[in-house]
Amino acid sequence: MAHRRLPHIIAYDIADPKRLGRVHRYLKKIAMPLQYSVFLIELDAERRE
Repeated sequence: MAHRRLPHIIAYDIADPKRLGRVHRYLKKIAMPLQYSVFLIELDAERRE
């Protein structure tokens, strides 16, 4: 069976500025930002886990 890549939306609400910056920088590398704390990423089932 082929590994289908499906779109997923990641959204977060983090109060700690240091943690917020780390999460945002990491997600900018692997996903497409839609808004400041909302990202779109395509993942197969294996990577999603």
